[in-house]
Amino acid sequence: MKQDTIQGSGQHDPIGGSREILDTIVETMPGAVYVAEWIEGRGLQYGTIYESPSIEQFTGIPPRELTAHPGTLLNLVHPDDRREMVDALYSAVNSQVEVEVTYRIRNARSGEVKWIHERIRSIKPAGYSDRRVIIGVMMDVTKLRDAEQKLQQAQERMRLLVEGTPYLFFYTQDSNGDVTYVSPSVERLTGYSVEEWLGQRHWFTTENRINDPARAATHEHLRGEMTHPAFQFEIRHKNGNAVLLETYEHPIVVDGEVKGIQGVARDVTEQRRLQEALLESRKMEAVGRLAAGLAHDFNNMLQGILACADLISAQCREEVPRKLADEIIAISGRGANLVQQLLAYSRRQVFEPAPIDVNELIEENAPFLQRLLGDDIDVSLDLAEHLPPILGDRGQLEQVFLNLASNAREAMGGGGTFTVTTGVSGEREDRGDLKVILTIRDQGQGIDDELLDKIFEPYFTTRAAEGGTGLGLASVKGIVEQHNGDISVTSSVGEGTTFVIRFPAVAGSGAETSAARAHEGPAPPARAQTGTILLVDDNADVRHSVRDILEFSGYTIITAATVSQASKILQEHDFDLLLTDLQLPDGSGLDIISLVRERKHPGLPIILMSGYPRGGLPNNITELPDAVLFLEKPVRIGALLEAINTGLARREAEPG
Repeated sequence: MKQDTIQGSGQHDPIGGSREILDTIVETMPGAVYVAEWIEGRGLQYGTIYESPSIEQFTGIPPRELTAHPGTLLNLVHPDDRREMVDALYSAVNSQVEVEVTYRIRNARSGEVKWIHERIRSIKPAGYSDRRVIIGVMMDVTKLRDAEQKLQQAQERMRLLVEGTPYLFFYTQDSNGDVTYVSPSVERLTGYSVEEWLGQRHWFTTENRINDPARAATHEHLRGEMTHPAFQFEIRHKNGNAVLLETYEHPIVVDGEVKGIQGVARDVTEQRRLQEALLESRKMEAVGRLAAGLAHDFNNMLQGILACADLISAQCREEVPRKLADEIIAISGRGANLVQQLLAYSRRQVFEPAPIDVNELIEENAPFLQRLLGDDIDVSLDLAEHLPPILGDRGQLEQVFLNLASNAREAMGGGGTFTVTTGVSGEREDRGDLKVILTIRDQGQGIDDELLDKIFEPYFTTRAAEGGTGLGLASVKGIVEQHNGDISVTSSVGEGTTFVIRFPAVAGSGAETSAARAHEGPAPPARAQTGTILLVDDNADVRHSVRDILEFSGYTIITAATVSQASKILQEHDFDLLLTDLQLPDGSGLDIISLVRERKHPGLPIILMSGYPRGGLPNNITELPDAVLFLEKPVRIGALLEAINTGLARREAEPG
């Protein structure tokens, strides 16, 4: 082969009259072809041996013109890709194997940038040891490159979705049920790493019966069935806690054959706990309504019993009957306390602070706490003498005892001692710094250190599987803080838990507070007991017993059982005080109060009684009319007479 032939001088056609055929063949290809010459020591020779006409589509420069000047083609290549293209050319020359390179090229005419994939190969012509014939095949891969980029972006978005979401994880299983893929978020949700999940078939499941239908659903999916695509199952977190997962999965079918299953699982433990807390809240609301209704009826019964017993005690001169009457009064008082405890447990009381002797409150509630804790748990009281009173609400403080005792009962499955201790901190002379300390200790299983900071959070519970709602200790903390106190907890696993509550003390003494509470029975009148009282109550026992007490005390009593009867009496009689029950068959005591305000003196003394507690009045009653005294049944004769005396004395003191 002569040199001018290799260099393409035009004196001899290297393809021997077949150029038209070659051009036709190349033009039918989806790309462009060039043939160039490489001379050792001189490099690539400009003026290629052959360029297919289609190369103009890539470069915007006609054949022969493209390589007529040094660097024309290289200048069209994107600057970031030139080094790679040159390296590929040198590699093809030196290795004599086909080399592939992808680069961007700018069309000189349109300015459009396209991605080119080029395959380069060199051939050593016979008789020339210092030369190479370079053959390049250029393909426009712009659309393919764009598609790949979009695919990569989609894959990246999917990766972020699959691996980045903290609330769920994706998984695949083969036809045997073994896990073949699981997204990294599985470790945050379950505690087990991806490596620990791979190859798993049983998913660290618990013995919860909810897993039986879950396993059945997975077996259906492995058979290609889709009866239950969504289901829930429970696994054991690596830290020992139960985790409820909600899963949606379906079979992977290829050519009619099930190759495995794929699905997504999310943690719904918190959702289930909130649902159960809502159900518990609704249940407690229903219990509260039931408790309030029972309290109303039971308090009406107690009112009649106490009134009769008070009347017997006041009239009878014989020692034995009086002792029996006093015993009836004491038993009725315990019954009234039991109702108050039931209302406290159902959270049907409002915050009504008064001086309280904490020791006395504990002693009153000790029998109820013993019944709540059970026979295998002993209640031990260690109460300090001369304990100063605190300002608090009896019902809410009883709620604190009940919740802590309930927690202790769950923690002491094997029995033990529930200890309640009282004491004082600070200087007794400085009442501003004096604290009443209430310590409640159990001998239960204890609480892990990492959980101690969370136990007062709403809905936090370690007993979700047993129905715990996480509301008890949160309500305890809320009640303590409402009393301007603070609560702390210490615990040792296997040894028990201790709660320490600190309440600010108030002026006075426990003895004074107890004496004030004891003054509920018959008392000598503070004034001459005369006047006419309208008594309205639909309960015949209450109506008759209260009438007898008031008549015995010197008052004239007119009775009615309904709103309509009271309305008629208002038109026919004058009276000095209205004493009415709240709930009546044909309306409410509030209706009678409205009639009195319209027809009588607006300052007429009014006492409203109810078997419902103040915090659980029916029909969403939250406020009472002005200047109306509320008495909660059962009311002792001393408290009733005192209220009547106060009302009548106030009226007499009014001018005009």
